[in-house]
Amino acid sequence: MIRIIISICLLWVLVSQPILAQTLPQITCFTINDSEATFPFIDESRTKVIFVIFNIKAEKEIESWTNPLVQKFIRKSGLMDAMLDSEFKTVTFLNQLQHTEFKAASNKVENQLPEELKSLSYYTTEPKTSIQALLKNKADTSVLVVSSDGELIGFVSGGFTEEKLEKIEELIP
Repeated sequence: MIRIIISICLLWVLVSQPILAQTLPQITCFTINDSEATFPFIDESRTKVIFVIFNIKAEKEIESWTNPLVQKFIRKSGLMDAMLDSEFKTVTFLNQLQHTEFKAASNKVENQLPEELKSLSYYTTEPKTSIQALLKNKADTSVLVVSSDGELIGFVSGGFTEEKLEKIEELIP
C-alpha cells in the first residue's frame, strides 16, 4: 500500500512539473529573391505556422498541404480564420544538386508564384537532420507551430488530413 502511495506521489510530482518547450535550431534561409532570414523567424510578434519540406520529391504530400494552408493562414478564407493570430512561412531543405537546379529555374518559379507567397517561401541548403532529430521523425513534410520566441509548440507530419489541420489550429495560442 505504501508503494502505491509513493508511486502516485512521484507520478503527481513528475506530471505537475512544466514541460519545457524545445528551442528550434537557427538555420540560415533565403527567399527566391535571395533575401536572407533565420529560421525559426524570431521577431517577438506572433506565433508562426511553418510548413517544412524535407524532400521536394514528395509532391503528393506537398500538394495535399498547399491549398489548405494558403486558404487558412494566408487568405484566411474560412469563417473563423481571421481570428488565428499567426504568421505563415514555408521552408524547403535542398541538397547541393537540388539547390543548383533550383537556382537555374528560380526565374521561372518566381514568375509562377503568387505574390503573397514570394516573401513567405524560403529555402536552405543546411542539413535537415537537426530539425528531424528534434521532431523525432523522418517524414517528408511537417507543419510546425512556433512561438514568437522560437520555441516549438507542436507539429504534425506527413500528408494533409482535416484532423492535422485542426490540431495546428488548436496549437495556436
